[in-house]
Amino acid sequence: MKKIVLFLVFITLVNVNCKNNKTASQVKAEASISSDKIPFEGIWKRSFELAKDSVQQVFYRVWTDSIQYEMQGPLPIKYTIYKDTFISKENKWIGKLNKVPYVVFVKNITTDSVTLFKKQVENKAEAIQMNFPSENDSSHFSSWNTYYLKK
Repeated sequence: MKKIVLFLVFITLVNVNCKNNKTASQVKAEASISSDKIPFEGIWKRSFELAKDSVQQVFYRVWTDSIQYEMQGPLPIKYTIYKDTFISKENKWIGKLNKVPYVVFVKNITTDSVTLFKKQVENKAEAIQMNFPSENDSSHFSSWNTYYLKK
């Protein structure tokens, strides 16, 4: 009986230890996660013609804790995605909208413009592992677009 109890204790300890072990990529990803100031905070805007004589304006309002997306025009939309994680060395912003995870990649950051790409993902792990999209990548209703600082 004593051997059985010791065996069960051993199995429990091994099981707990295994759950706490992380892969090298998980440790690397967690090490690169930052709560630093987001270098593209501000209100960013672009306009495009949805149809003849129908201009749509799109805003990204980027704050430390969230990104508000708004489209003004014939197809108005407005929602806020709340930040979960920001990976500064990749300019990868990960957040949730009503429990639905999104990833936003940012490049070409200047004093008056940024280029953004937003994509819905299955979970945070997918967002963390996702590679920087190529110039030709697109997602549902999104591709790389340049936004200009609203003054």
